[in-house]
Amino acid sequence: MLTLSARPRRAWWNCLASTNEIHDILPETHSKHLPFNNIPASFHAAPMVRLEGPLVANTGETWTVSVFVDGVGSEAPGEELLAFGYNVGFPSHGLGISGVTVAVPFADDTALLGGPFAGSVFPGLQGSSILLGSISFNALQEGTYTVSVRDQIDRPDITGLFTTAGRYPIEAYAEVIVRVPDASSTFCLLATGLCSAMLVYLRIKTTNATAAGRGC
Repeated sequence: MLTLSARPRRAWWNCLASTNEIHDILPETHSKHLPFNNIPASFHAAPMVRLEGPLVANTGETWTVSVFVDGVGSEAPGEELLAFGYNVGFPSHGLGISGVTVAVPFADDTALLGGPFAGSVFPGLQGSSILLGSISFNALQEGTYTVSVRDQIDRPDITGLFTTAGRYPIEAYAEVIVRVPDASSTFCLLATGLCSAMLVYLRIKTTNATAAGRGC
C-alpha cells in the first residue's frame, strides 16, 4: 500500500469531495457520482457497514466493537473503497469511550480532517469484512444502550464511504446490555482466588519443611 504524507492526503480528500458529484443511497436517491468512474452507485447494491463485538458487559468492564464494511465491488466490478469517515454515537450516562482506532492499511486522517474518525487508502480495497476500525467502550451504568457509527449530514465531504463509484452514507447500530455483576458470582470468584492462594502457600511451606528435614 502507498503511504501518502499529510498534504497529498488532504488533496486526496479534496478530490473525493470535489464539486457536488457525490450521491447518497437514500429513498430520494439522485444519481450523482464521483469522477473516478461513471457507474452510478444507485445502479447496484450499496456497501454496508456493520458493528461486531460483545453485546453484554458488566459494569466496570471495557470491551471493543469492530467496524466492518461488506460488499465493496460485489455488484459493481472494479469498485474500490478509497476512504471513510464516521462519528461514534453512544449515551454518555451509561457508557464511556476509551479509544478509537483506524485499522491498517488505512491512513488515520482523523487529526488531518479535524473532525470525525476517518481513514483513506490507495490503491483502494475490494471485498467484504473490510475492517475500518475499532471502538473501545467502558461500561459505566446498568442498562440497555445503543451505540452507532454514522456519517454527518452536514459534512458529506468528509463522512461516509467513498468508493470509485460514489459516496454512500454510513449508518450502523448495535444494542449493548450492561449488567451489574451478580454478588454470588463475585463471591465465588473471590473465594476461588483465596483457596488457590492458600494451596500455593501450603505447597511452598511443605516443600520448604521437607527440604529442611533432609538437610538435618
